[in-house]
Amino acid sequence: MFTALQTHAGKEILSQSNIPPSNFSTVVYIKKGVTHLKSTAILNILKDLGWCWNLFYILIIIPPCIRDFIYDIIAKNRYNIFGRRESCMVPSAELRERFLL
Repeated sequence: MFTALQTHAGKEILSQSNIPPSNFSTVVYIKKGVTHLKSTAILNILKDLGWCWNLFYILIIIPPCIRDFIYDIIAKNRYNIFGRRESCMVPSAELRERFLL
């Protein structure tokens, strides 16, 4: 399931995870009741995607302060690194069902 942190559902999830509900500056990944933030969230997402993406999980051995520092640099420069689209993707009906509002 997905939700934007700014939505009612997102704010509720942040509150339940003891994360300030005004903290919209990072990715949050919750799996089996465990909340992951920043680089730890990304590495867990990649691990759960399977295939070759889970190979990146080896980076979990790097201390979180270093990983999160790199995460913050990439997050700040994401549009320069990955580019920006002129319009947002319109999700399929199947994908829309996975969004919490």
